[in-house]
Amino acid sequence: MIARSIPAGWMMIFIIAFREPETASLIAPPNTLVVSTYINRGFEQGSVSLGMAKVVLCVLLTTGALPVFNRLTARKKKG
Repeated sequence: MIARSIPAGWMMIFIIAFREPETASLIAPPNTLVVSTYINRGFEQGSVSLGMAKVVLCVLLTTGALPVFNRLTARKKKG
């Protein structure tokens, strides 16, 4: 029963960590560059278009990962 819950929990943490910069920064170890801080640094350096491109890629990655994980967990439920 726990085998189904582990991928679902990982998927929820993955989505939250990509969307919430504060959470990812708090969970990350020191001197580790998290995606959200990487994007914020791009905005701080004045490269708004590059920062927005990174944001779009992150949103596409999380949106694309959700159906993949749903299919993987659906296969485990069937089999």
